[in-house]
Amino acid sequence: MKKSVLFVVAVLVIMTVLITACTPKPTAVPTTAAQEIPEGCVAPQMTTKDGKPLSEVTIGLSEGAVDGVWRVKQVEWTKEGVEACGAKFITTDGQGNGAKNLSDIEDLVAQQVDLIIVSTYFADEIVPGIQLANSKGIPVVVLSSDLGQGAAYETFITADNLDIAHDAANWVLEKYGSQDKIDIVELIGREGSVAAKMRTEGFHEILDSNPKTNWIMNVTAHYKRDEAVRVMEDVLKANPDPGSIDVVYAANDEMALGAVLALKEAGRLDEVAVMGIDGILCEVYDAIKAGEMAVSFYYPNFAPEGVEAAFKILAGQTVEKNVIVASTPITKDNVDEWYPKCAK
Repeated sequence: MKKSVLFVVAVLVIMTVLITACTPKPTAVPTTAAQEIPEGCVAPQMTTKDGKPLSEVTIGLSEGAVDGVWRVKQVEWTKEGVEACGAKFITTDGQGNGAKNLSDIEDLVAQQVDLIIVSTYFADEIVPGIQLANSKGIPVVVLSSDLGQGAAYETFITADNLDIAHDAANWVLEKYGSQDKIDIVELIGREGSVAAKMRTEGFHEILDSNPKTNWIMNVTAHYKRDEAVRVMEDVLKANPDPGSIDVVYAANDEMALGAVLALKEAGRLDEVAVMGIDGILCEVYDAIKAGEMAVSFYYPNFAPEGVEAAFKILAGQTVEKNVIVASTPITKDNVDEWYPKCAK
């Protein structure tokens, strides 16, 4: 009897071992997308809406010209944001040439990138390239300066250049409105740039109708610091009398800093209020704090906003067609609050 029981037990044990060995192990539950997203990544998930891993995604940034710190930082910060999510990043430099800018976009389309971010001076010249991207189903994100007619995009992210220019003009009137005459030098940005056009038009909309306004010179310095230095040197030679210039209004901070250098070299910086636009450079904050610049109107480079929008679009999420980032005048009164945001 005991032998029979032992035999049965042995058989049961063997059967249990065989069944266990033949039973497939449960599949491990994958970690969620939220758990997989690396720190610093702004993507809502780690795949596109079509299930493509972000490690296989390429985002291209087309710059009209990488010719100043503002655009250098735009490239750097866009690259950081894209690569934080494991995606590949390509950038092109139009080198201030509309034809090359167009060719760059066509090249990005030929490389079959998944999304194109555009920051250009050449609103009309690059329209055929954007239309080519549209025809291939490649989504487009536009930063800072709008595009010409016929170019479709998912979202346009900017600050209100016209409003900024109005604020700058009103700042001039508030500071110098009690004078009989306000002598102004205007340093204009690059031709063809929608942003540059609006920064000029908005400034003139307010000041041209004021009888106190005296335009000493309105000259293009192409957003470049070294060119602004040369322009201001010529202006100062043509206007040598102390007090003959009240304001220099520069369409970006690079030109404003160039004006500061020329005025400082001439020993006339204390006479003139230098105004700029961008307000992202620590160097500008230092100049404001030292009293070398009077004001800079904040105009971010939109890299973080652009990257966030790009990944939302790739994930199939809805984004706003037009996004306006608020601008603030940065002066000696509030510059200390802005230092955590500045770029070296």
